[in-house]
Amino acid sequence: MVKPQDDTPHPPEKPSPVKVKAKPATTTKAKKTPSSKPTKPKPVQAKSNGVAAAKPKPAVVEPKRNLWEEAWRSVDVGDANRKRLTQKWQDRNVNRIGKLPKEYVEGVMNLTKSKLRIHQERWPSKTKGNAYDRASSILKSVMTVQALGDVVVKSDPTGYASIAWAVVSFGLTLIQNNQERMQRIWEASEYLAVLLARYSRIEALYHRVQVSNAAELGDAIVNVYICILQYSAKVKQSVTSKRLDRIIQSFKSLTQEPLKDLQNAIQGSDEMVEKWFRQIMAEQQQSMFETQEEEMKQVKKIQTILGDVNKSTSLIMKGIVKIDKTLSAT
Repeated sequence: MVKPQDDTPHPPEKPSPVKVKAKPATTTKAKKTPSSKPTKPKPVQAKSNGVAAAKPKPAVVEPKRNLWEEAWRSVDVGDANRKRLTQKWQDRNVNRIGKLPKEYVEGVMNLTKSKLRIHQERWPSKTKGNAYDRASSILKSVMTVQALGDVVVKSDPTGYASIAWAVVSFGLTLIQNNQERMQRIWEASEYLAVLLARYSRIEALYHRVQVSNAAELGDAIVNVYICILQYSAKVKQSVTSKRLDRIIQSFKSLTQEPLKDLQNAIQGSDEMVEKWFRQIMAEQQQSMFETQEEEMKQVKKIQTILGDVNKSTSLIMKGIVKIDKTLSAT
């Protein structure tokens, strides 16, 4: 009859005085110790003391600013562009691109591979040149975002970065029979993919590292995102237009003036952000080297202490031998 009463308290309150009740019947309730195995999440407390529990924290820091959302809500993007960017694309492959990094990374990756195969079939002798290099660069970029995983989700919970990745996907869908156009589309898609992946890494570091000019730096990143959204809106505008030459207009908006405008507009902010990023990376490497040197010093100290212990132990042993000899002589 006691058994059902003991089972119910165990899940809700782990440190409850059930263990005191176990004292009267030690033999029967000693058998019940296997039932306490479900409560063995207690060793997790031991993990919290070490590095194992602390490791996830720097990787997924709660961001103080949502930089993509700031860019999206800015006056420079405007209501007209926001409305345009929320409209559906006419291509199914592009519409399938989700808001989560896992979704749009997979979509861009699959589309890049399929378009590279098409290029290989049409121009097999020239595949290893421009198209192959551009496709490889796009794949590396999406894999960078994939590797960051939850960090990207935390920094962009609203998924506005997916709007720009959809433009990369749209560019890949435009790859057709004209070789020159294909090369230029590869270049434009690569540029945007590399830019987005690079800023995913930069923002992950920005949220993790404490810097004196955090506000200024955050504003510079926001400015880059604003320019990316403006470029995306221009591409989207050409796609949703009712003109008969919509494909040509889409090609122009993707590869010509709007792309140049984007490159020129982000130049100042991008230079500032890149300079900071390199400086932080250099400081982290220096810190890592200093930590390694400190660890080596500690190892040497331990070795010295152990050496001293060995010497004193050998002296003690010699003393014991002398005492033994003296005792045996008497």
